[in-house]
Amino acid sequence: MEIQTIGSFLSYYETIRKRTLRVVSLVPPDKLEWRHAPDVFWSGDLARHSAAVERYTITENVFGRPSRYRGYGRELADGLENVLAFRTGCTAKPRIC
Repeated sequence: MEIQTIGSFLSYYETIRKRTLRVVSLVPPDKLEWRHAPDVFWSGDLARHSAAVERYTITENVFGRPSRYRGYGRELADGLENVLAFRTGCTAKPRIC
């Protein structure tokens, strides 16, 4: 896909956001924080990281402000229900994050 306009970029980006939320919602709750090795990203980390980057880095930069990204830890959202709420809240309503 070649992106040549802001509209086509936003459409593509929205598709990726929806796909990410759909995939995260399919992770079994007991596997959300499972790791195949210590100190590696896994499902919960990736879901929190992508939401936090979108809200605390990209959104801030769009408005000319410095990044406020502070990480992707469980303190942002712990458990599948909270991770989904954090992900949805950060991408749908940044003001609540």
